[in-house]
Amino acid sequence: MMADLRGVTWRDGILIAGSFSVFLLVGATLGRWPNGYYVLLRIVVFVTVFCLALAAYDWRRWEWLLLLVLAALLFNPFKPIITARTRGVISAAFHVGGALVVAYAALKFRRAPRVVLKLAPSIEAGLFPEEVRRTTETEAVIDQLTRLKIPRRKIEEEKDAEDAIREHLLGVGFKDVHSQYNVSGYLGLTIDIDIGNGKVGVEVKLGDSLSESAGAVQRLIGQAIYYQRKQYKGNLIVAVVGRRDELDQPKLRETFSFLESLGIACVGVETS
Repeated sequence: MMADLRGVTWRDGILIAGSFSVFLLVGATLGRWPNGYYVLLRIVVFVTVFCLALAAYDWRRWEWLLLLVLAALLFNPFKPIITARTRGVISAAFHVGGALVVAYAALKFRRAPRVVLKLAPSIEAGLFPEEVRRTTETEAVIDQLTRLKIPRRKIEEEKDAEDAIREHLLGVGFKDVHSQYNVSGYLGLTIDIDIGNGKVGVEVKLGDSLSESAGAVQRLIGQAIYYQRKQYKGNLIVAVVGRRDELDQPKLRETFSFLESLGIACVGVETS
C-alpha cells in the first residue's frame, strides 16, 4: 500500500528524491561549484534523509535510523559542516559516502511509513481541495449504467426512466436504493436515485427533453452543482436516457463536458 498524492506514490517520490540527491552529491566531488550549489544539495539531501528516517523508524531498523539521523545532522542546511570552501579527500569522502547511504536507503525503504499513510488524505485535502475522489461503489454504478439498455416502449416520461434504473440497480445487488431521496438542507430538494443513504446520487434526465430546451439544461446544471457540493462530492452521476443519436447531439456533448469538468460523472443510458 502506498500513500498517493494526486497520483505520485511514496515509491515514486522517494526514488526521484534519492536520485536527485545522489546526482548532487556525486556532482560535488567532480568540480568546484558556487555556494548556492551546496545550499541546494544540503536542502535536498536533508529532506530526503529525513523521509527515509521515518521509513526506517516504521520498519524498526534501528541501525539504519541511527545512520540516517547522523546523515541528516551532517547535511543539515541550518549549520553546514561541509561548505564550498572544503576541499580535498575530506569533501570527496563526505559526499561519496552520503551518495552511497542515500542510494541504498532509497532502494531499501520504498514502502510508505504508516505515519505518511495516515497523513496523506489530510495533506491531499489541504493541497487539492477541489480534487474529486470517487468511491468504488460509484464506479460500479457507472459501469452498470453504461451497460444498461432500456426498452424504448417503457419510457414515456422521466419517472419511467428513473424507475427502470432503480429496478436495474436493485436487481444487480445494490442495497439501499431509494427514489426521490431528500438531500440535506433547508431547500428540501430531492435527487432522483440515492444509493447507500447519501453515498452515491443519480440524477436522471431524458435526452429529448434536454435537446429541446435550454432551460432544462440550465436546471440540470443547477441541480447537479447543488447536489455535488451539498451531499455527494465526487459521487454524483447524471444519467441521460435516450437513443444513441439523441445522446450524441452537440448540445448534450457540451453539457456532459461542462459537468465532467466539475467532477460530475455523466452517463448516457441508451434505449433500444
